[in-house]
Amino acid sequence: MIENRLKTPISSNTSGYNGVYRDKRSGKWCAQITFMGKTYYLGAFSDIRDAIGARRRGEEKYYDGLVLWRAGPIGPVRVRRFSRRRL
Repeated sequence: MIENRLKTPISSNTSGYNGVYRDKRSGKWCAQITFMGKTYYLGAFSDIRDAIGARRRGEEKYYDGLVLWRAGPIGPVRVRRFSRRRL
């Protein structure tokens, strides 16, 4: 499911969180998010908790109003969440 895919990091993920990684050159934790085929850089932080917070704020900003699909008893069911602003 999309929801599980968004929450489950890949096996090579070292931070344990999607969109949060350690920059090899600076040693800082970086946050990024990909939305509609475009990757947005959310910043570099000394503390991993700050990077995770930036990633969560990015999810609220970019994924708010996202159309999610889930499997229903008869087939796929569209679940919609709309924000007040238009994408």
